[in-house]
Amino acid sequence: MASIFLIAVLGEPLRGAELYETIYRLGYSSEGLMVHYNPILAELKRMAGRGEGAHSVLDVGCSHGGGVKALWNMGLNASGIDVSTTAVDMARERQGDNPQSCVGTCWQQASVTALPFADLSFDAIISTDVLEHLDPPDVDTAVAELARVARKWMLLKISNRVESNRMQAIRAPFGNGTFAKEARRQFRRDLPPQLHASVHDADWWIAKFKAVGFVHHRAIHVPSWACCAFVLRKAPRGAVRVWPYPLPREPDGWVFGTNDEA
Repeated sequence: MASIFLIAVLGEPLRGAELYETIYRLGYSSEGLMVHYNPILAELKRMAGRGEGAHSVLDVGCSHGGGVKALWNMGLNASGIDVSTTAVDMARERQGDNPQSCVGTCWQQASVTALPFADLSFDAIISTDVLEHLDPPDVDTAVAELARVARKWMLLKISNRVESNRMQAIRAPFGNGTFAKEARRQFRRDLPPQLHASVHDADWWIAKFKAVGFVHHRAIHVPSWACCAFVLRKAPRGAVRVWPYPLPREPDGWVFGTNDEA
């Protein structure tokens, strides 16, 4: 009976931190080519020009650390967290430590559901193509944690579509087969069919953040295949009404998350 149980456990697809640690150990993002953060950084620059700038930024899901390094180069104080220890080690090795430009520790392994920072530690939080990877039961906790740590702004890019089965098709850099095959061969574990576990449109996410006091400020324009990205701002205390679904249309006809407010 015990051996049957063990086989069943070993056959369960990886999820959460264990999933991302596994694919990073197989070379996920090791080429350093993912620059999903570029539209977010461009918007931060535009915000500074409008007098909406931030001096301290947390990159949630920092991967190889390129986004944090770019924030340093912009003259901002920035730190990064990632759920994968291997990703954090890669970021530290590639980008180095820059204590005078970090908020606390430059790089930390942590989940968005338990951020290792005090309340209101950062002027802004950025996160690019991360939140759609959350398991559904973790979404509300993650949203509350981001709202707890951010003082003013959130700049978020969240995919609104299922991911193609890349892990079943792309060769793992640190192996001979695909990510799925190498996970099975090296770790005797299966990857899930696709990595996007929480797929929703922008309005759904905006409503989640509105419930914890952050409201839509403006859209960030990205290609349609990269949808969606937006800026949230912290609302004055008592100023937020939580709307029922579906979200109402404003008088000029647009829906939150689909057009600029500015």
